[in-house]
Amino acid sequence: MQVAAATRVTFEQAEFTQLRQIALGIGNNPEANESGVGYGAAAVEVRRSRFAELAGGAIMVGGITPDAHHPPRPEMGDRNIIIGQPYRECIAGLQEQAAILVTYATGAIVTHNDISDAPYDGIDVGWGWGINDPGGSGPYRSRARGYYDQTGNHVYDTPTILRDTVVSGNRVHRVKACFADGGAIDQLSADPGALIADNYVYDVPCGIGLYFDEGSRYVTVRGTVIDGSGIWLNANTMNSFRPHRPTLDNLAMGNWYNGGRLNGAWDDYVNNRLVDNIEVKGDAWPTGAQTVIEQAGIEPGKQP
Repeated sequence: MQVAAATRVTFEQAEFTQLRQIALGIGNNPEANESGVGYGAAAVEVRRSRFAELAGGAIMVGGITPDAHHPPRPEMGDRNIIIGQPYRECIAGLQEQAAILVTYATGAIVTHNDISDAPYDGIDVGWGWGINDPGGSGPYRSRARGYYDQTGNHVYDTPTILRDTVVSGNRVHRVKACFADGGAIDQLSADPGALIADNYVYDVPCGIGLYFDEGSRYVTVRGTVIDGSGIWLNANTMNSFRPHRPTLDNLAMGNWYNGGRLNGAWDDYVNNRLVDNIEVKGDAWPTGAQTVIEQAGIEPGKQP
């Protein structure tokens, strides 16, 4: 199902199962509507719905073309999309597809979802690896990558529409069965005002729990529990390309984890900061972490 050039659309108590593709697309295909508005999805909500046995992802929001990240008309942008309370399980097929993907949108909220058994990432936010952010990406201008030498690839001086994303209260588990790269919750490119908070990530023994991927900027992750991940937090700061600073100005504060490594550069040069994160032994979660664990996922009485 595809939604484009639409305002105030609600999916509630819907069920998408046994599909050989992505279940629900929101503002990610300008050709889905002949209005000329382009992507243009605003105030779209997905609530109390179930996604299972899919060959692709459950929900994809936003596109990847210039009209998606720098829309020439305001009404062409995707804005204020809420994905709350969906339940997604037992997905097979396209192994590189995240369960929930938001590429370019303003004010998207992904909250209180229960995501499990996805072959790739649970929740992905952002696109472009920083190449479409103001000033472009230094590593992608280098000889090694030469992205901007290719016809049609531009350096923008203005931000994309990706900003103010909220990923909160989600339960993400038994994901990352395929491919080591990517995280159970993965952020990509600049997202001013982004907040990742109060999520419970567990049972990802060989994967990454939280991932600030290339170009991630201005993102705060706080109050999240990472239980049993090979890497609890990774920042892809592309250290081999220093002194470029593609991934910077991020904050990880007040999270709990019970093992796994910390990767990437967390120093004054890139201004990625670690504040009051707590390593826990085994299952001895303190009260705050227990509250996050209990309240993450689908809220009582709001099951599909």
